[in-house]
Amino acid sequence: MNNYRSDRPREDALRGLPFSVFPYVSLCAQGDFIFFPTDHVSRGITQGGKISQETFIDTYDPSVLRRVQYMLYEIKWSNNKKPWQSCCHSTRTEHAEIHFIEDVFQEQRSDPSAHCSITWYMSWSPCGDCCKEIRDFLKDQPNVNLVIYVARIYWHKEETNRQGLRSLVNIGVTIRVMDLPVYRYCWRTFVDDEDKYEDYWPRHFAPWIMLYSLELQSILQVSRTLGRGKLHPEMIQSHMQNQRRIKIYWGPSPHVVQTKLHRIFSGGKTKMPHLL
Repeated sequence: MNNYRSDRPREDALRGLPFSVFPYVSLCAQGDFIFFPTDHVSRGITQGGKISQETFIDTYDPSVLRRVQYMLYEIKWSNNKKPWQSCCHSTRTEHAEIHFIEDVFQEQRSDPSAHCSITWYMSWSPCGDCCKEIRDFLKDQPNVNLVIYVARIYWHKEETNRQGLRSLVNIGVTIRVMDLPVYRYCWRTFVDDEDKYEDYWPRHFAPWIMLYSLELQSILQVSRTLGRGKLHPEMIQSHMQNQRRIKIYWGPSPHVVQTKLHRIFSGGKTKMPHLL
């Protein structure tokens, strides 16, 4: 993040900029300020609706936690062969999902009777409040189908967020963790072409993809039998088989990873690293 630092901050000098300035007390030194964008396309997004290479690499890295939420979106209408592809980000007062629902979709909508397929590629999963807004949106738009890919799960221990994700799946929304082929697709589709190297295949993301996939699976497969929010060996075994099938994991053997993941999610002393 771009910090404004000064012994005597002059907020009046910053008026007119597309950023909101306020003290950032928790992580920065006293007197530090942090910029939050006040519109949804001013930070790391080109005029052509592409995300910059640097912003994509930084904000979609699942091992790094960023406060600003990004959304890469694709809208396909049944009466138009060419999809609409662009991106946006959250602001201090509004998450990217709300901006899409209230502004982007309404601007792009032409024929209310046309079927619409929407795909979101998000740096953070929707929070509980946004999940409610998404449900209301889909209720009012029965011709819309929504698929959500996420790089990270937002405050995954908060029950309201967990329940929100479950409620979306219950009404037909598909939610998945971004895997390496999805990262590659986003790189080719949404990242600005200037100085962009040809391919993007971040193999070092694989362990994080696995961790978030397991956590999402535990959220969505909760039942009274298995217990709330707890991963069990059969879940891990099923997911390991999927990893072998799609071949996205490079590193220790599946047996070593399975043992470690079971310790992480089964109440042992080991905690899931870097998750909120």
